Amino acid sequence: MCETWNKAFAVLVGHNHPSVLTAVEAFQSDLAVVEQVMEQDARGQPPVKRVKRSTELLQKVFANCTKHVAPVERLL
Repeated sequence: MCETWNKAFAVLVGHNHPSVLTAVEAFQSDLAVVEQVMEQDARGQPPVKRVKRSTELLQKVFANCTKHVAPVERLL
């Protein structure tokens, strides 16, 4: 549990051993993001889920492939 928290903190701050001022600024910016997400959730607007470009591209390719293939009956 501690290792996970330390890794998340290092990612949030951007350093393994930040100064106090850098850590406070990182916490303030994280708090602002969390407050915004909570406000959107209270309004009924869930956060937009990020999708990788590669995933979108593969989904489009698959959709195009399935359009051009004639439907085949399933064998039972």
